[in-house]
Amino acid sequence: MKLLQIATHLDKLLKQDKFDDGCLNGVQVFGKPDVRKILTSVSVSMELISKAINENFDSIIVHHGLFWGERSYPLNHVNKQRLKLLLENNISLIAYHLPLDAHKTLGNNYPACREYASEFNGTKIKPFGSLGDSFIGASFELHKAIRVEDAKKKAELFYDHDVVHLNCSKKFIKKIAIVSGAGASFLEEAYKANIDLLITGEAEEWTMHEAIEFNVNVFACGHYATERIGIKMLSKYLNEKLNIESVFVDIPNPV
Repeated sequence: MKLLQIATHLDKLLKQDKFDDGCLNGVQVFGKPDVRKILTSVSVSMELISKAINENFDSIIVHHGLFWGERSYPLNHVNKQRLKLLLENNISLIAYHLPLDAHKTLGNNYPACREYASEFNGTKIKPFGSLGDSFIGASFELHKAIRVEDAKKKAELFYDHDVVHLNCSKKFIKKIAIVSGAGASFLEEAYKANIDLLITGEAEEWTMHEAIEFNVNVFACGHYATERIGIKMLSKYLNEKLNIESVFVDIPNPV
């Protein structure tokens, strides 16, 4: 399949033009025009690029790419070496950041909400995490409140990662919001929406105090761990819907 066919299809599928994103979404580096094998992962790295070279992949698709607006320039020596390897080996790099967070079937957040809602009898999944005219997260409500400890056990199993619980006075929760990655900045929105628990990837130092003062529990489940979901589902989509060999590689990151 042609690279531009794949990119055009994914751009439309993920509605990448809807998002005001710091990341350059879509094709970041053009390689071979014909694509047979795609390697997917959460973040671009020398380890990932080397694997693509050694195993003859034509393209790489990631959640976190090389180019992030003005902060990407001038190229530092790390990104210069990454770009050099991609160009020398004619390997394409495609990235989808916020569009992959937000997608209702292939994203990082809606599928996680559905998993929780299914486990604990929840309903009313709706958008959460406002960025401009778009939403990147999701929230839902349980029919019956559960103990925060039970929600934490579920998060540890689902994300396969330790959970840092920044707790407030609420010991039972009914309304849950999920924003993967660096989603602790949505605590005030969670408070205004009467959310009892905000599940995200990582917290800032001040998140502990805000959790107490907004009276919203926060689970920090790992930035990487919460953002494996979407790219794995996208890889499966490429295999099953576009009939392209696509392989997800897990490069564990404790953060």
